[in-house]
Amino acid sequence: MPSRTTKSLKLIAKALLTHRLLVLIAIMGVFTIGIISTPTSLKSKEPKIPIPKTVIIKPKVKPKPAPAPVPVPIPAPAPVPVPAPVPAPKPVVTHSSTPAPATAPSPGTGVSGLSPSPSSGSSGSGTGSSTGSTGSGTGTTKPAANYQSSNWSGYLINSGVLTTVSGSWIAPSPTGNGSTTSADASWIGIGGVSSTDLIQVGTDNTVSASGQVTTGAFYEMLPAVSQNINGLTVTPGDSITASITETTTNEWSIVITDNTNKQTFTTTVSYTSSNSSAEWIEEDPSYSNGQLVPFDNYGSVSFSNCNATDNGTSEGISTASPDSITMINSSGQNIYVQSNMTGNDFSVSWQSPG
Repeated sequence: MPSRTTKSLKLIAKALLTHRLLVLIAIMGVFTIGIISTPTSLKSKEPKIPIPKTVIIKPKVKPKPAPAPVPVPIPAPAPVPVPAPVPAPKPVVTHSSTPAPATAPSPGTGVSGLSPSPSSGSSGSGTGSSTGSTGSGTGTTKPAANYQSSNWSGYLINSGVLTTVSGSWIAPSPTGNGSTTSADASWIGIGGVSSTDLIQVGTDNTVSASGQVTTGAFYEMLPAVSQNINGLTVTPGDSITASITETTTNEWSIVITDNTNKQTFTTTVSYTSSNSSAEWIEEDPSYSNGQLVPFDNYGSVSFSNCNATDNGTSEGISTASPDSITMINSSGQNIYVQSNMTGNDFSVSWQSPG
C-alpha cells in the first residue's frame, strides 16, 4: 500500500497542475481582451501603395468620309411625238352611188369610154378591120377590133367564155409631173369590157408631187374595194407574173409572184363573173369619185407570155383574135399606144399627142 507521503505528493502535484492551467487561461483571457480593446490608433498602419490607374490608349481612328449623296434620277422629259411622214397615197377603191371626195387613186374601176377607133369602122362587137386570125374555141373567124379608151391601153379578148388569164410584165419605173399626184397600174383581169363585173390582179405606182414613188400589188373584184397585197414587196423594174383561174363555178384562184425577190401571194375567192372578156392592161387609175388621176410618165411597160383559157381551150393571146386598146386624151389624141404582137408579147408606150 502506498504511503501517506506519496498520496500527499500526488495531490500537491495535481493541485499545482490545475493552478498552472488556471493561470494560463487567465493570461490568455487578458491577452485576448487587450487585443480587443486596443485603440485604433495603436494598431499598426500598413503603408498604402497607390494602385496605378489603367490607362486605355485608344487608337486614333481616322473619321470615315461621309458617303457622297446618291443622285436622285431626274425623269427624262416625255418624248414629243413626231408625226410620221405621210406616204404617197396608195391606190384604194371606194365605190358609192354618190361620188365621194377623192383622196387616193384606184386602179381597175372598169374601162372608161371604150369605143372602136375611127379607123376600125367597128361597132364594138369585133367586126371591124380583120387581122386574118382565127379565134379558137368558137370555130369562127373573129376579126380584131381597135378600141380607144380614156384610161386603158393594151389588149383584150372579147369572145367566148374566159375562165383563165395569165401574163408577165416588168413593173414600170415612173416619174411624176412635179405638181400633182400621178399614178399608173399594170394588171390582168377577166370581165369589165361588156359587163360591170371585173376580177383582176396587178401592180401599181403612185407618185407624189415631190416625186416620191410608192409601188405595190393589189387584187380587186368589182364593185368591192381593191385589196392591197402587203405581203408582196414590189420595186419598179421587178419581173412580175400573175394568173387568175376559175377552179370551179364562181370559185377563183388569184396568184401573183415577184420573180425578182421570189415572193408569191396566193388567195382563193368566191366571185360571180360573166366570163365575158380577158385583159392585159396598162391603166390610168381614178379617184373614188371617178375622176382620172394624172397619168405618171412610166415610159413603157412590156407584157409577155399572155395566155387565156377560152371555151375550155388554153391558148396564147396571139391566136385568140385579140383586140387592141389605145389610150386617148380629152382631145381624142393617142397618148399611150400598144405595140403589135410579137408572139404572145407586146408593150405599151407613151406617144406624143397629135
